[in-house]
Amino acid sequence: MDRLTEGWPRAHTDALRQALEPNETLCWAGLPDSGRHGRKYRLRILGGLPFAGFGLFLTAVSVAMINKMEGGGWFWFPLVGLPFLAAGSVMMASPFWAAFQARRLVYAVTDKRALIVQVKGGGRALAYGPEALAAVKVRDLGDGLADVVIHERLSGRQDGRKRMSDEGFYCIRDAEKVARLMAGIQP
Repeated sequence: MDRLTEGWPRAHTDALRQALEPNETLCWAGLPDSGRHGRKYRLRILGGLPFAGFGLFLTAVSVAMINKMEGGGWFWFPLVGLPFLAAGSVMMASPFWAAFQARRLVYAVTDKRALIVQVKGGGRALAYGPEALAAVKVRDLGDGLADVVIHERLSGRQDGRKRMSDEGFYCIRDAEKVARLMAGIQP
């Protein structure tokens, strides 16, 4: 294990060591490229700009109107822009949040399962057994990085449309090798 995790922060190595079972052999371990993972969400910044801009505009106009009006009771009116400002801010922060979350993950493949280990927050680990790893897919991202998709899920939204979401190892190097290791895990 020490050879596979050489140069890692101690917290990442400790979290992985804690997630392994005593009779498991570590075949591969890696960290996601957090910067590249955050860049996958960069278009959300453009989507958040109109919301945040409208929220700022609405708040500023409301404050200006209140200053010119006489009488009380309108002090809450500038708060109408806050939901737009909040939604836009969350959208614009999503690439940074994704990169932050990626820095807190460790990916591992053992002789029995694949693991996604969360470094902080209790060191929780998601484990995927051989039956879940039978149909892994590699999604090339360029720059020598790829996602290894373990599980795809079609979920319904409130508006009736369907949305595809996936789970797996994101923004890793040697994705083809990792996918072959996953496919080779026997029950």
